[in-house]
Amino acid sequence: MPIYDSKQRLTIDVLSSILLRWNEATLTELKQRKERLYIDYLYLTAVSESVLQLIREHPNKIPILLSNANRQRLLSTLAYHRLQDYFDCIEVNPHPKENKYSYLLNKYQLNPMQCYVLEDDEHQLALATLAGIPESNQTKITNYD
Repeated sequence: MPIYDSKQRLTIDVLSSILLRWNEATLTELKQRKERLYIDYLYLTAVSESVLQLIREHPNKIPILLSNANRQRLLSTLAYHRLQDYFDCIEVNPHPKENKYSYLLNKYQLNPMQCYVLEDDEHQLALATLAGIPESNQTKITNYD
């Protein structure tokens, strides 16, 4: 049985790799519970000052927040921490099983060479590379202050 690393973000994909007897009904129930409970636990979330500093250091850029998260949960988190104004655009990938970076590049006809990615997930960084965003334009977020 796979072992969970407590330093890793606990996502549905991580849970799927741990719980091998996973079925669609269980996944649906887990997602619904997560959405109901999320608002109650927002006070436990924190803003990464190092990430905010990176955004502040690039005032001539157009920051786009791109996520595979549930849109309402994402907007609730941004509102709770008063972060909406940091982003010119907030996008949720409508096809979470597909590459969110390819989706964004295609939707806005962006040049991947001019995009910069801040990401905490190795798999998502690999997808950014597959979408054509150079590794030199990617930063792995490892510290959440």
